[in-house]
Amino acid sequence: MNSPDLFQVLDIEEIQKLLEAYFKLTGIISAILDPDGNVIVAVGWQDICTHFHRSNPISRARCQESALSINSHLAECRGSFLEYKCKNGLWDVALPIFIEGEHVATFFTGQFFYEDDMPDRDYFRAQAEELGFNVEDYLSALDRVPVFSRSQIRTAMDYYRSLFSLISDTGRKKLRLKEHSRVKGSLRESEATLQTITDAARDAIIMIDNVGKITFWNPAAVSILGWQEAEAIGRDIHLLLAPDCYNAAYHKGMALFTNTGQGDAVGKTVELRALRKDGSKIPIELSLSCVQRGNHWHAVGIIRDISKRKSYEQKRKLSGFVFDNISDCIEWISPEGRFLDINEASCSSLGYSREEMLSLSVFDIDPSLPASSWPAMWKKLRNIKYMRIESIHKDRFGRVFPVDITSNFITLDDTELVCSIVRDISERKEAEEALQASEDRYRIFTAITSDYVFKCSRKGSAPFRILWMAGPVKAITGYSEEDIFALGCWRHIIHPDDATRIITQLMQLTPGQKVIHQFRIITKHGDTRWIRQSSFCQAGKELEELILHGCSQDITKQEMLQEQVLKNQKLESLGVLAGGIAHDFNNILTGIMGNISFARMFLDNSHKAYRPLEAAEKASGRAARLAQQLLTFAKGGAPIKKKTSLRPLVEECLSLVLRGTNVHGVLDIAESISTIEADEGQLGQVINNIIINAVQAMPGGGQITVQARNLTLSSENNQGLPAGRYVKLSFTDEGCGIKDEDRKKVFDPYYTTKPGGSGLGLASSHSIISRHNGCIEIESCTNKGTTVSFYLPSLESGDTNTVLTVQRQKNHDRIGENILVMDDEEMIRIMTQEMLEHLGYKVTTCSNGEQAITLYSSALQSGTSFYATILDLTIRGGMGGIETAQSILAQDPSARLIVSSGYSNDPFMEDYSKYGINSTLIKPYNADDLTRVLTT
Repeated sequence: MNSPDLFQVLDIEEIQKLLEAYFKLTGIISAILDPDGNVIVAVGWQDICTHFHRSNPISRARCQESALSINSHLAECRGSFLEYKCKNGLWDVALPIFIEGEHVATFFTGQFFYEDDMPDRDYFRAQAEELGFNVEDYLSALDRVPVFSRSQIRTAMDYYRSLFSLISDTGRKKLRLKEHSRVKGSLRESEATLQTITDAARDAIIMIDNVGKITFWNPAAVSILGWQEAEAIGRDIHLLLAPDCYNAAYHKGMALFTNTGQGDAVGKTVELRALRKDGSKIPIELSLSCVQRGNHWHAVGIIRDISKRKSYEQKRKLSGFVFDNISDCIEWISPEGRFLDINEASCSSLGYSREEMLSLSVFDIDPSLPASSWPAMWKKLRNIKYMRIESIHKDRFGRVFPVDITSNFITLDDTELVCSIVRDISERKEAEEALQASEDRYRIFTAITSDYVFKCSRKGSAPFRILWMAGPVKAITGYSEEDIFALGCWRHIIHPDDATRIITQLMQLTPGQKVIHQFRIITKHGDTRWIRQSSFCQAGKELEELILHGCSQDITKQEMLQEQVLKNQKLESLGVLAGGIAHDFNNILTGIMGNISFARMFLDNSHKAYRPLEAAEKASGRAARLAQQLLTFAKGGAPIKKKTSLRPLVEECLSLVLRGTNVHGVLDIAESISTIEADEGQLGQVINNIIINAVQAMPGGGQITVQARNLTLSSENNQGLPAGRYVKLSFTDEGCGIKDEDRKKVFDPYYTTKPGGSGLGLASSHSIISRHNGCIEIESCTNKGTTVSFYLPSLESGDTNTVLTVQRQKNHDRIGENILVMDDEEMIRIMTQEMLEHLGYKVTTCSNGEQAITLYSSALQSGTSFYATILDLTIRGGMGGIETAQSILAQDPSARLIVSSGYSNDPFMEDYSKYGINSTLIKPYNADDLTRVLTT
C-alpha cells in the first residue's frame, strides 16, 4: 500500500475478523483494495471466480476489464456505491472509502446473482465449453454462487458505508488524540477542584450543553435520580428526566436558550416533576442558571428532591377531600359535647346548614343520649379510646333513624377531642328484618320438608366443603350435622362406585350452572340410599371461590319401584322371545315325542328297542317341561287359577324335594292363613325352584324354614303392589348367601352361578308370581343365608269366586269316525294322521284354515261330517285355529273342535270354552294324549 494514512486509521486484522463474521452471517463476500487495486482484505470469494474465471486467460482478462471499468467510475460514487455486471456474467458492487476527502481504498463485494436476474444455465454451459472448463464442475460452482435481492445488497452496502464512515471518523479522532490529551491535562486541575465541591453537595448538580446533552452529573444526582454518572453523561436531559407533559415547553424554551441564554425558568426556582431511572416520577425544585462557554450557552441546574414535602401536602389535601366528600358523617366533638367541625354528609343527613350544626351539641340530635349522661360517656371514651355503638338520630324534620357510631378519642396539642364516624343504617336494619323473616320462613320449610338443603364452597381445585345444612340430614344419612362438618365434604359418604363421577361433575361446575345429580350414599349404619340432588353454582366473594347451593331428596323408595318396573319390562321383552322359541321347540318335540310313542305301540315290552324308545320319550318329556318353563317365563303358561290352600302344597313340595337330602324343613304356616287363587301346578313349580336353590346352597346340610303370614299392604308399599290383603310366603335357608353383584341378576333369564344350571328357575318363578298379580323379592347376606319371599293376593272372607275347572265329557267309543287335522307343520300332520289311523280313525289333513273350512263344508254337505276337528292355534302366514273354529261353528254349531298349540300364553288357552272349543291338545303330545282328548 502506497498511502501510510490507511494503515494509521485501519486495524487490518480487526477489519478481517469483522468481514469474516459478516460473511458467516449473510453469505456476502467482501474485499478491500488499495487505489492501485491491491487486495488488502478478502473474504468468501467464490470457486467460480478463483478456480475458473481467474485461472483462464480469456475469462481473467474479462475480470480485469470489469475491474478497470469499476475503477473508472468510482470518483462519481462519493457517498454511494457502484453496481456492475462483469463480463463473465456475475454482479460486482464497489464502494469508495474516503478519509479527509482522499480516496484511500475501495470496498468490494460481488460474485453473486440478483433474484430478478437469475443465470441462464445454457449461457454458462456454453461459456464452460468455450473456455475449456469441465462443464459439470463449472455448473456445480455456478450453483454455489449466492443469490440476493437488490434490497439485501443495498442494505449491506448501507451498512458498509456507515461502517467505513465510522472508521474514517475513528481515524480522524486517532490523528487528533495527542492534541486532545494536551488539552485534557490543562483541565484536570480545575476539574478536581470542581469535583470536590459538587461531590459534597446534597442537591443534584447537573450541567447541559447548548443542545441539551448532559455534561456534568454529581453524586447527589445519582442518589436522587437513580442514574449513574456514566449512564447520564451525553444523554439528552429532556429524554432522560422529563415527563411527556413538558415536551412542548421544553422545545420552545430550549430554542430560546440556545440563541440567547434566556428562558422562562432561567434565573428562577420552579417546581417540576422528574423521571427516575426506575420509571417513577418525583417532585423536584429546580434552580436554573446559564453560563456562556465560547459561542454557546450552557445551563447549570440544581435539583432538590421535595417528595416528602409534597407527600405531606398531598395527604393534607386528600384528608380534606375525604372529609368533605365521604358518604359517612364525620363529627369532631368537644369535651362539652358540642360540634367543632362536621362534614357535608352530616349536614345532608340531618338537614341542617353547617352554621346550624356548629351551634348544636350531640344530645340535640340523639334522643337516646341525655345531656346529663355526656360527662360519663366522655370519661369512658378517655379510658378506652375507641367505642362503637348503635343509637338513633333525629333530623330537623323530626325523622328518627338508626345509626352506627364509631368514636375515637384523640389528643392534639394538649386538646382532647372525639372524632365520630356516623353511618345511617336504616337500609341495613330493614335488610336484617327481611333476613330474619326469610330465615323464619326457611326454618319452617326445613321443619316440614322431607328434603335437606345445604351450602358448600370451594376455591380453585380444592373439593367443596360444607358451610351449613338444614333439614332431616340425620334421618337420611344417619350422620349428625356435627359428623358431617367433621367429615368436611359429602364425598366421604357417596357410594364408592358413584363418587368419582359425582366429584368430577361437581368440579366442572361453572357459575350460573344448574344441575341435577342422582347417586347413592352409604349411611352411617352401612345402608345404601339413593339421593337426587338439585344444585345451583354461583361465584363466591373471594377470588376463584365457587358457592354450591343444593337440595337433596331421598329417592330410595322410588328407585326400588323403578327398578321393579324395569325388571318387569325386561322380563316381558325377553318373554316374547322365549315364547316364540318355546312354540317352535314344542312343534319339533311333537314330531319327536309323537313318533317315538307311535313306534313303541308296534313293539312288545320285551323288544330290545322298547326301553331305548321309552327313555327317549321320557327325555322328550323333560325337554317339554323345559319348554313349559320358557312358556311360563314368557307369560305363556297363563295360570288356570282355583282356590288353593298353601299349607298342603308347601308340605308336598318340601317332602318331594328334601327326600334323600341332609336338609330338613320347618313349616310355620298357621291354619288361619288365607286361601289364595292360584294355578297349583305353576305355584308348585315356584316353590320347588326355591327349595331346590336352598338345598344347593347348603351342601353340608342345614335347615330351611317356611313361614306364611297374612298382611295388608298400604298404597305406599315398597313392593309396588296395589293396596289390599296378601299372603307373604318366606323361605329362609342357612346357606352361603348371594353376593351383592349376583343378587341384582338372579331374576335374569339364563343367569346362573351353578355348574349345569339353566338359569330359568328364578326367572320363570318371577314370571309366574307376576302372572298371579304378586311380587317376589330376595334378601341375602354372604355366609349368613338367604330369604326368598313372595306376596300373593288373598281371597276375602266369603269370596264366591268359582274355581276354574275343565269340564270333561265322556263320549262313546267312536272308532272309525272321520277326523280332520289342520297343522302347518308337515311332520306333525303325517305323524298325527298315522297315529289316528292306527287307532282306527279315518283322517283328513290340511295345512291352513282356508283348506280346513273348505274340507269341513264339503264333508258337511255330503253327509259325511267329521266327528272331531283338531286345529293348530297358530298358522304362520295363514288363518289360525280361532278364526277357523269360528267359521266352522257358523256352519255347524255342534262341531267338536279341539285346539292344539305349543304356545300356551294366548288367553284363548286359558278360557277356550267360551269360544265354542271342546278341549285343547298341548304340544308336544303322543298317542295316549290323542286317545284321551278324543274319548273325553
